[in-house]
Amino acid sequence: MSKFISLSAFTRYDKEPIIIPINTGQIRYILPVRGYKDSRCEIVFEKGNSLIVEESFDDLQKKLENL
Repeated sequence: MSKFISLSAFTRYDKEPIIIPINTGQIRYILPVRGYKDSRCEIVFEKGNSLIVEESFDDLQKKLENL
């Protein structure tokens, strides 16, 4: 069963982050964003698309492990 988490994310059209529900079952992997390691990471999904979220890599990794 897939679970959803809500994260502040950046789209290519928005300068400010927006809250997006993310299906954790579709996450392939997460990567820290160079230059923003302590505050942003990139989520890559099964289909190959990605999203930058306003969450540190370590914090997001802990959130996903605790689900």
